[in-house]
Amino acid sequence: MRTVFSTEELDPGEQFDSWCTRMSTSYAPAETWTEDPDDFLATHRLLDLGVLRISAIGSPPVRMRRTERHVRQSAPELFLLARARAGGAAIDQNRCQGVLEPGNLLLYSYARAHDAHLAPDGRTEMVELTVPRSLVPLATPQLDRLLATPLPVADGLGALLVNVMERLTDESVPVTSATAPLLAQAALALTTAFLTHVSDPETPSEAHPHALALEMRAFVDDHLRDPELTPALIAAAHHVSVRTVHRCFEPCGTTPAAYVRERRLDQARRDLVDPRLRSTPIHAIAAAWGFPRASDFSRAFRTRYGRPPSEYRAMTDRDRAALE
Repeated sequence: MRTVFSTEELDPGEQFDSWCTRMSTSYAPAETWTEDPDDFLATHRLLDLGVLRISAIGSPPVRMRRTERHVRQSAPELFLLARARAGGAAIDQNRCQGVLEPGNLLLYSYARAHDAHLAPDGRTEMVELTVPRSLVPLATPQLDRLLATPLPVADGLGALLVNVMERLTDESVPVTSATAPLLAQAALALTTAFLTHVSDPETPSEAHPHALALEMRAFVDDHLRDPELTPALIAAAHHVSVRTVHRCFEPCGTTPAAYVRERRLDQARRDLVDPRLRSTPIHAIAAAWGFPRASDFSRAFRTRYGRPPSEYRAMTDRDRAALE
């Protein structure tokens, strides 16, 4: 779940290109350039909790731009919350220019064009939390108002969220396959509470009907392998009507069935490229994630990722990053 990348171990001529590949693979393709590509000492430590990822980045000055062309080719529905430990960054998105400093957080989206300038005045050290849009139960207009806008973290929920992000990047904090889903749910609930508060600080927290939606998403993630996972099962587990279940998923622009399918496909995709599961048949992976019919899985996978499962599995990491 933890991976560490450093250009210090590479030849100078390979450092910047390797960094660009790492960023494209970890996030999404973008135009990237720097003034001194032959002396580019950077680090990237990643903690993958499944539905959430937390990164610690150390970088000299670099520019990254996702254009409308990049978005049309690959628009992962990812939100990033960035916090500077030292140095800073500037991000242009949604007609706003946000300056990332040690005293704030910046929210931006990989599904929108943006221009990011890391370490404009020297080296920067920063932490980023990556959250799928489907897991943030806020309406799009609420989130749009927060893009590239400094968000306070001096106290309250902001300070608590920053503390969790910092602690999870500490390699001395143990994370196992058993605790990772629990940590992801806790971090997601805190992130949602923070974004809800800063998007509408005048409304009491108990007036926001997001707790049930979070519980439902956690329930789905815990039961993805159950082929009988349906809106009716979700409703019965939470003692509500099926109509209420559908309403809880509406702010994310999806339906319960579509959300279940996307999460199953994502987990199956991870297993397909896992070297430890290279000998596991594709139909067995599909069945393990709630696709008992191989033809249904193949059709859904190709629609989602643009390649049949067998072809996607045979691709290199670089080719997969370019595809996504």
